[in-house]
Amino acid sequence: VSSADDTTGPGTVTLTTDDPSVVWQLADGKQRTPGAADVPLARGELIRIQRGKGTPKLGATWSLAITKR
Repeated sequence: VSSADDTTGPGTVTLTTDDPSVVWQLADGKQRTPGAADVPLARGELIRIQRGKGTPKLGATWSLAITKR
């Protein structure tokens, strides 16, 4: 992700999973469900992926894609 100051910029984060209980979040703390989200990203930002509420699916797989806008 880059911008004029090369530290932050808009991006699209897409989480694909076969387990709907999986959620992800950025430093803002907002839990997001699988799918695509347009978010501001900072260089070095951590993306936390975890199981949400409900019964987790055993052997579930997931993938995460990040693209800059």
